[in-house]
Amino acid sequence: MGVGGNFWDLLKPYARNEGFDFLRNKRVAVDLSFWIVQHNNAIKTHVNKPHLRLTFFRTVNLFSKFGAFPVFVVDGTPSSLKSQARIARFFRSSGIELTSLPVPPPPGGGVSAERNSSFSKCVQECVELAKLLGIPY
Repeated sequence: MGVGGNFWDLLKPYARNEGFDFLRNKRVAVDLSFWIVQHNNAIKTHVNKPHLRLTFFRTVNLFSKFGAFPVFVVDGTPSSLKSQARIARFFRSSGIELTSLPVPPPPGGGVSAERNSSFSKCVQECVELAKLLGIPY
């Protein structure tokens, strides 16, 4: 969903440019959902299960070209704060008054991370590929 606020401003003093060799023998966190969405938005092909193809070849490239060890990050159950933000975004885009927002769920009681069944299936298939390749997630 992205990072808001002044988070990136806090990191600026620690930022530095590095070449690809910097990744050698390092673990690299990969937002698996981003790869799937990026592919679905950019490429419309007739490949069977394109999300698996993309995940496989990008993973192989990370390891073979850059010597990096990927670790896939997948979404869990969102916090109640994130759930409220998603609900508010939905209400705003629907033109519904924000004062009509439902009562927030209790702490730790976030809304299910299930977004839609086809996207969730893509994520699960990519996680299964990661398992078969021995890649942590």
